[in-house]
Amino acid sequence: MERRLAEDLDPERHRAPSEGIPRELADDAGQDDPPPPGTGP
Repeated sequence: MERRLAEDLDPERHRAPSEGIPRELADDAGQDDPPPPGTGP
């Protein structure tokens, strides 16, 4: 029940980690792999 209240009080606090992790992985993958054709200059 405490966990449910925490999510209602700070929804961003619980969403931030979930959204931040995929973005970090995507950035790392983008640096390691060459950009797709048509994306670069």
